[in-house]
Amino acid sequence: MKKTIRSLQKSKRLFEEQTRAFLAEHLDDTLFSWHAEKDNQLVAVAFLEIAERLPHPERKHGRTGTILNVYTDTKNIETKELQGNWFSNCLRKL
Repeated sequence: MKKTIRSLQKSKRLFEEQTRAFLAEHLDDTLFSWHAEKDNQLVAVAFLEIAERLPHPERKHGRTGTILNVYTDTKNIETKELQGNWFSNCLRKL
């Protein structure tokens, strides 16, 4: 049991290190993050990952985007407060 716990702790530390390294390299380059706050509390977050693709007539710039890990804290925000589509507004600024 102790070996399993140590192994899980080591895996968690490795995951955290790899995640930090990935974010340091890609954040604001091919990975973009947006968040919304209410009363200085984080209430929503979303990520957009940009990938280079093979040329295609329907891809003007050869890039595609994938929306990742969208989270909204529904306990602290009502959906109607996000009307105005904050995330799509952010995407238009790219």
